Amino acid sequence: MCTMAIQAAAMAISAAGAIQQGNAQAKIAEANAKAAANQRRSEMAFAAVEESRVRQQMTRQTAQQRAQIASRGVTLDSPAALALGRDAARETFMAAGGVRANAQARGAELSLSEQIYAREASLARTRGTMSAAASVLEAAPEVWPGLMDGAP
Repeated sequence: MCTMAIQAAAMAISAAGAIQQGNAQAKIAEANAKAAANQRRSEMAFAAVEESRVRQQMTRQTAQQRAQIASRGVTLDSPAALALGRDAARETFMAAGGVRANAQARGAELSLSEQIYAREASLARTRGTMSAAASVLEAAPEVWPGLMDGAP
């Protein structure tokens, strides 16, 4: 009788340990998911500032270019000046667009990492529960010797 009680206690401890381990792994995965989400938000905010900085820098360069053209006596509505203005606008669009595209790609990558970590948390909890159930089922015949007597 004492042996059966010890076996039952061992089974309960094993099951509880499996559940605790699954919960601990889930908490780590959830923390990683939150970290990825925070990093994604930070990087997107930084990219918005960087894109604005690139646009301002390109606008300053364009203004300097216009001033140089005007100082040489070329009117700003001349074909050459208009072509330079178009080229500058295209370069500004491309530079800012490059910053934005890189930020969106990095944001998507971090969003995916966040989702993976969330799935890992769920999986860890399920794994802990299943491991606990396996411990109970493996120990059941020893703890309750007559359990399988009436089984088909």
